Amino acid sequence: MTAVPQAEHAKRVQRRPPYGGPESCLHPPRGGHVNRDIGSVLMLMPAAVLIVILLGSIAVDFAVVFLAQRDLGTAASAAANDAATYGLDEAAYRRGDGYQFRQDQVATAVRAVLQSRGLCDNRITTTVRVDGITVIVAMERPVDYIFAKAIPGVNHSTRVAATERARAAGSNGPGSTLSAFNVSC
Repeated sequence: MTAVPQAEHAKRVQRRPPYGGPESCLHPPRGGHVNRDIGSVLMLMPAAVLIVILLGSIAVDFAVVFLAQRDLGTAASAAANDAATYGLDEAAYRRGDGYQFRQDQVATAVRAVLQSRGLCDNRITTTVRVDGITVIVAMERPVDYIFAKAIPGVNHSTRVAATERARAAGSNGPGSTLSAFNVSC
């Protein structure tokens, strides 16, 4: 066996370009295949993170609206129940006129519920209607989004509404008929 001079050996064994380089197709790596897509996932990661953040912000905004809707519904239910209970005109009931409501007592009961739940602001509209022995409380209010404010051209709030009824149980007689009236704190 003859020894190959070191200079000639260096000419024969050329250094391969880095893996995936433009000339690597001339000298593929030992596995026999060339992967030219290295780093393409890196380009998609900022878009994926942006999409996840966007979907998360939409979920948070809808959760805020849903919770405000539930809060308004429970407040309307409590107000209707209290108005049906505390709004009784005792004098009319004792006279035998049946279950009659007094508008001032109904309004006081609804106002007390609004105050106890911290819903006394000018943005909430509360309408009370008495139909026979049924008290109907309707509430409406705007709810501000948290993240949608950052998007130009998108609504920054939405309105939620809730209507609840309470019926006086065990009452006799036709009941009262009061016209609808608004209650504020």
